[in-house]
Amino acid sequence: MKKPDKKSLSTSKLLALGFLIIIVTGAVLLCFPISSETHTYTPFLDCLFTSTSAVCVTGLVVLDTGTHWSAFGQIVIICLVQIGGIGFMSFATFVLLIARRKISMQNRIVLKDSYNISHAGGIVRIAKHVLIFTFATELIGALLCMTTFIPRYGAAKGIGVSIFHSIAAFCNSGFDVLGNFKSLTEYAAHPYILTVTSALVLIGGLGFFVMEDVFTCGKNFKSLTFHTKLVLSTTFVLIIFGAAAIFIFEYNNPDTLGSLSMRDKIVESFFNSITPRTAGFNSVNMPSLTSISTLVIIFLMFIGGSPGSTAGGIKTTTISVLLITVYSWIKGKENIDVFHRRIGYNTLKKSITITILTILLILLDIFILSLTESGTFRQIVFEVFSAFGTVGLTMNFTPLLSTAGKIVIITAMYIGRLGPLTIALAISKQTSNSEGKYQYPEGDILLG
Repeated sequence: MKKPDKKSLSTSKLLALGFLIIIVTGAVLLCFPISSETHTYTPFLDCLFTSTSAVCVTGLVVLDTGTHWSAFGQIVIICLVQIGGIGFMSFATFVLLIARRKISMQNRIVLKDSYNISHAGGIVRIAKHVLIFTFATELIGALLCMTTFIPRYGAAKGIGVSIFHSIAAFCNSGFDVLGNFKSLTEYAAHPYILTVTSALVLIGGLGFFVMEDVFTCGKNFKSLTFHTKLVLSTTFVLIIFGAAAIFIFEYNNPDTLGSLSMRDKIVESFFNSITPRTAGFNSVNMPSLTSISTLVIIFLMFIGGSPGSTAGGIKTTTISVLLITVYSWIKGKENIDVFHRRIGYNTLKKSITITILTILLILLDIFILSLTESGTFRQIVFEVFSAFGTVGLTMNFTPLLSTAGKIVIITAMYIGRLGPLTIALAISKQTSNSEGKYQYPEGDILLG
C-alpha cells in the first residue's frame, strides 16, 4: 500500500484554504474600476468584506449592492454567492465534469467532507444531482420572480434582478440588488414575492439530501431517514415558534406590522421567521423591532439551517441533539433516543463542541466590537450573531463599522460559513492514535 504523504493537507485545511483563495480572488476582481458604477477603484478592505460576505453567503455589506457596483461587479458578487452556496468543491467538480477530467480520490474525499457525509461511494453522482437540483430550483425561482420584477424594471433589468434574487435566496444569502439598502421592505404588502423568496430560502436551508429524501418517500413520513425526520421536525417547530412570536409582539407595532392587513401580518410573520435561518432578507425595518422580537431573531440566527445546505448557524440537528439530551436526562432515560433511533455519544460530543466553540467566538467578537465600535450594545450583538450565522440581517450598523470592526466581522463570516469545528481541526494538530488505547480512572466532579 502507498504510504500517505505527510505533507498533504487534511480535508479541513483544504476546505479552509479553498474558500480563502476564492474570497481573495473575488476581492481583487471587485477592486477593479470596471466593478464599480463610477468606474473608480474600491478600497481593498471593502472589497474583501463584500467578497467574504458573498462567498460565505451572508449578505452583510458596507457598500450598497444595487448602487455602488456596476453590472460586472454584481455578476462577480452573484457568482461568488453561487460558489459559496454550493461549496467550492462542488463548483470545482462542476468545472472538471465540463472539461471531462477525472475526479481524483483526494477530491472525492474532500467533496465528501464538504457535504458532511460519512462515505465517498457515489460522491460524484451525488455532486451531479446537487448541481442539477440547485440550478433547476434557481431557474424556477427566477422565472417566478420575473412576473414581479420585469413589469417594474423592464425586460433586461427585470431578468437580471430576478436571476440575482433567486440565486441569493436559494443560497441563503441576503444580498439585495434592489438598491439603497432597502432589501424587500417595499414588498411588505406583496405576499407573492415574499412567498417565492421564503420557498427558495427554505429549500436551500433544508439541503439537497433532505429534499431528495422527501421527493423519494413522498408523503410517507415513516419512510424518511432519521436525519430528514429530525431536520423537518426541528425546522417546522422553529418556523411556527418564530412566526408566532413575531406576530404577537409586532402586531401593534406601527413601524413593522401594525399598519398591515391581517393577511399581510401573517405572511410577514412567517417570512421574518424563515429568513433569519439564514437568508438575511428583511421586509421590515430591523431597528424598529421590539426587544423580544429581536431576541427571537437572534436565537433563530444562532441556530441557522440544516447540515449539507446553503445555510449557516450551529444547524437544526445540533440544537435538536442538545435539547433531546436534556429531555432524556431530566426523564432519567439511559439512552438518548427519538423516532425509535438512538443518538450516539460521538454525535452528542460533536454537538456540544460546535455549540460551545460558537458561543465562545461570538462572545469574543462582541467584546472586541464593544471596544472598537461606537454602536449600541444591541446593534453589536445583532451584527455578530448575523455574521456568525451567515445571515446578513443588520440593524443598519454594517456601513458604520471601523476598519477593526470590518476585520472582526470578516473573520466571523468566514468561521461561520466553514464552521468553528472545521476551523479548529484545520489549525490543530491531530493527536496520536495510541492515546485512545487506554483510559484514566473516572473522576468525580460536583455540578449544578
